[in-house]
Amino acid sequence: MGEWIKQSKVFYNLEKWWKTFDNNWDTFRNYFKYRVSSSLSEGINNVIKTVKKRAYGYRNMAYFKLKILQVCGFLNSNYVSMDFQ
Repeated sequence: MGEWIKQSKVFYNLEKWWKTFDNNWDTFRNYFKYRVSSSLSEGINNVIKTVKKRAYGYRNMAYFKLKILQVCGFLNSNYVSMDFQ
């Protein structure tokens, strides 16, 4: 599979894409088998980075954690411990 791409020598970008796809096939297959992705953790990490950029002047880590929970929408959640010690 993909031999016609290698033989044509015209589609450089397509050949590059095929090599990437072929090398990472196990990752793609596992996603469709288990339906698990890292999108939630990536999104939360992005929110933390954004809050961190605005965090100049926060006095302690408890307040920083509170702001992260507020921005992510986890305040008043049954899944998050509100223990700030």
